[in-house]
Amino acid sequence: MTTATHADLIAALYAKLDQLGRMAGHLEYSHNKAAAWLPRATLAGLEPDQLESLAALKGRYSEMQDHLAAAMRLVARIEEVNADAFTYVVNFMEKIGVIPSAADWNEARALRNDAAHAYSEQAEEQGEFFNQVFQKTPFLFETLAALGNFCRRTYPEGKQ
Repeated sequence: MTTATHADLIAALYAKLDQLGRMAGHLEYSHNKAAAWLPRATLAGLEPDQLESLAALKGRYSEMQDHLAAAMRLVARIEEVNADAFTYVVNFMEKIGVIPSAADWNEARALRNDAAHAYSEQAEEQGEFFNQVFQKTPFLFETLAALGNFCRRTYPEGKQ
């Protein structure tokens, strides 16, 4: 890898981390707002503005999880880890301490996939899904913090 390419990847990584910081603020807002009524067994009886807040929580969770994955892939590329299969990236993130385990990441990813592709009409199943999103959201914040710490330690030249 050339120095310019390495520097470009690090610059892209720090830009992604800045974006993730903003996204985390938005997700935290939605998470804090939903804390008033989650966890709950069912979504039945929620007001339209509460349902709208849950939709924002779901969307922001999914987006942040996607962008964390992109940042993790950038780190793998900088470190010259095979990033063709994301399993390699996840295993590397576990090795360097960004995530506690690949299983934790895979749970967060599965939940993101459910948010994007599966939607139950059953109020009880919806309640369980949003409980899971609510409970897994701190994992995304922790992952971002650990990733940021790793980057500041490993690539101090990239942070202006």
